[in-house]
Amino acid sequence: FCHAEDGIRDVERSRGLGDVYKRQEEYAVQMKGLEIPAHDPRAAFVAGLNYCTSASSGPHHERGNPQHIWVAHVRLPEFGVKDPIEEKERWSWEKAPERTIAFQDYAEIVNSLVHCKFMVFDGFTLTDLLETWNAATGLNWSMDQFRKAGERIFNLNKLLNLRYGKTKADDLAFPKRLMEPKPDGVCAGIVPEGYEKAVEQYYKERGWDSEGVPTKEKLAELDLDKLF
Repeated sequence: FCHAEDGIRDVERSRGLGDVYKRQEEYAVQMKGLEIPAHDPRAAFVAGLNYCTSASSGPHHERGNPQHIWVAHVRLPEFGVKDPIEEKERWSWEKAPERTIAFQDYAEIVNSLVHCKFMVFDGFTLTDLLETWNAATGLNWSMDQFRKAGERIFNLNKLLNLRYGKTKADDLAFPKRLMEPKPDGVCAGIVPEGYEKAVEQYYKERGWDSEGVPTKEKLAELDLDKLF
């Protein structure tokens, strides 16, 4: 009988711990099992959109870093991200999808070339990188071909995530802590409200369906239709 009582207490204790862990999980600053990088989406909404839509195993600043529009004054004029960009646009969803996509495609290119982004941050342009690529390979690619390579890599990663069971619900599982307004500072009282609609607009601009799945037309455009 004593052993039975001990067993009951153990079950009750484990249930209590389970409740604690569940509450911790609800407030953990992570998405898809990966911690959020250093850049706070309350300071630049595009960072949050990149975290939601990242095609890596979770939110990753090396798979797209559109917040560097303001953090390091990075511009990608070859991909449509150029001046003028106002400071207040940090807290707007209006151009967030197209800018996020541009930086994600660019990141796939730079990562695949095993190149250092800090050079891009300090004046080494995508045009310079393309010329380097063409000089090394003799392929004579255009800028459109260069970007399509990045887009193709990103979509391939997305397809793998879908195969491994990631869904739109994972994209929208934004950390609760990052929806709590800061009490002071330049972004006091600001939270990325409306990110759900921004994710859906992002899907459209990517050529994906409403559930975040690349369409057959998009896959054919990227020569990925025969793989999946």
